[in-house]
Amino acid sequence: MLGGTKSLLGIFALGLAALGAVACPPYGDAWMRFGGDVRTVEGQPVSGARVELRVDRHGPKPDGITVSNAEGHYQFFASSCPCDFTVEVVAAAPGFRSFRKSLKGRVANRLERLDIVLVQDPGKR
Repeated sequence: MLGGTKSLLGIFALGLAALGAVACPPYGDAWMRFGGDVRTVEGQPVSGARVELRVDRHGPKPDGITVSNAEGHYQFFASSCPCDFTVEVVAAAPGFRSFRKSLKGRVANRLERLDIVLVQDPGKR
């Protein structure tokens, strides 16, 4: 019976190793923890700007959405994974053009600050 248990454990370990070689570890193994200021071209804070994290072109998860405060500051603390993926930071506010910045996942996981400049859109006033 002991030999059968060792065989099952060996097969299980081999399966886990194969899964780890091709699959991304689950979310929560790394974190995107960064923030910054949302400002106009003139340097004025933009209050109420919606800032999102979109991973691999998917819509944001609940911890990937925040809104800038009265001083224009925003902050993220979102679960991530230490694998290859792309994150897009998207910011929008009424009267402004949308901001988009694409980052590799490993860069986003180490990012501490990302300031955002929104450009007024005359057509959106």
